[in-house]
Amino acid sequence: MTSLIELANQFDTKEKCLVFLERLRFPDGVQCPRCKSKRVCRLGTVDKLQCNDCRYMFSITAGTVFHRTHLPLNKWILATFLICNAKKGISAKQIQRDLNVSYKTAWYLMHRIRRAMKQPGFIKQFTGIVEADETYLGGKRRGKRGRGAAGKAIVIGVRQRKGKLRAELIPDVKAKTVCGVLRKYVRKDAEMLCVDELPSYNQLAIDYNLERIHHEIAYVRGMVHINGVESFWAILKRAFIGTHHKMSTKYLPLYLNEFTFRFNHNGETNLYQTVLTNALAVDGQRP
Repeated sequence: MTSLIELANQFDTKEKCLVFLERLRFPDGVQCPRCKSKRVCRLGTVDKLQCNDCRYMFSITAGTVFHRTHLPLNKWILATFLICNAKKGISAKQIQRDLNVSYKTAWYLMHRIRRAMKQPGFIKQFTGIVEADETYLGGKRRGKRGRGAAGKAIVIGVRQRKGKLRAELIPDVKAKTVCGVLRKYVRKDAEMLCVDELPSYNQLAIDYNLERIHHEIAYVRGMVHINGVESFWAILKRAFIGTHHKMSTKYLPLYLNEFTFRFNHNGETNLYQTVLTNALAVDGQRP
């Protein structure tokens, strides 16, 4: 696995960064973003190219997250590496100190990187044994805790046993909402769908082999449990409390991108390259 020191030495110049990003964006050779022609020539530098067919001029980073950035590319690469390696997250203040940038710059580039960690819009529906659960995120305040507490953001998670996980911000825990999410991600012929005692899950018994675990009685009953999803909640809440302290509802989906991506790719090496490849495939709109 690459270390931070090795990465800093590997990408110590803009030219080295551009060559690396070019290889990630165009693994089969540079092609024109407009007409897809591979008849492309360089205009004196690594980053200036022109299509010989449609005469379109472009750069390696044009139309990507890095488009027109004033931040050196090596800092983008190092920030991506730091975010991918921080299991419980890394704060914008820490990125500010590590990269010697302003807090606003650190916050902005982190959210751009999180956009590149977004879960695919379409995935194969989960089968086998599937777990589902919801959790509540929010600042400390007096009054009721957990379900029904005011001012909390609600997140629902669905995970195939020992497999991938999907997490979404939802407006409420009404039956229509939670059942709609589960029907989207879980095949009807799944071996088992494990949920807790929340009444909103009741109607899923019509379509699925639904098994309930009542936490007031037990956390595991044979193969029936939701510990896989709850292990993700443990990581997310530790990051919320110990690292970020606050995740606004507006940007919570971006944080979910980050933590879900890391959770689903746990154990894989050089995740930063996967994120950078995704970053080169998405536009540079503001987060």
